[in-house]
Amino acid sequence: MKAGIHFLYRFLSEGLPLLLSVLPIYILLRWQTLFPMERTRRIHRRIDWYRESLLLLLFSYLVLLFVQTFLIPGDENLIELIPFKVIVVQVIESFQSSEGYEAFLFNILGNIAVFVPIGYLVSKLNGGDFQRTVITGFGISLFIEVMQIPLMRTTDVDDLILNTTGAVIGFYCSQFWTYLHEQQHKQ
Repeated sequence: MKAGIHFLYRFLSEGLPLLLSVLPIYILLRWQTLFPMERTRRIHRRIDWYRESLLLLLFSYLVLLFVQTFLIPGDENLIELIPFKVIVVQVIESFQSSEGYEAFLFNILGNIAVFVPIGYLVSKLNGGDFQRTVITGFGISLFIEVMQIPLMRTTDVDDLILNTTGAVIGFYCSQFWTYLHEQQHKQ
């Protein structure tokens, strides 16, 4: 639990300076897209502010993820292409020592958890399309893993599997939240 809170603190504090730098640019570009000079009054009523807030959250989260995966120095240069190899080793080591347990929590659960918000937000943005959500989560994870190769960081096919699993969990969280919301409105 402590490690998770520490990671969340680090995730936010290390990414916040870049996020605050690029957020005004994102907002300006979205503003120009939403409010072209000649049609401002007519378009104003058709803007889906809920969707815009989801896009802003997704953009912000991706910037924070970018900082963690590309700008923070990695600890080793390793390319692991055998599926489930690292997962199996870390599950076994988690039963043997507290260090193994911490590595398991950080790597296995962390790689899943970090993509849950992406699956959730993408699902909300695409109307709950499972296939598009999973493909988007997989694509973002694949992009990260491939781009880490020239940066001399660890690239692991298990991360791709775990990240995609996180996107799937995020999708189901989105569906569950929608279901609860619909049930509440029925009463």
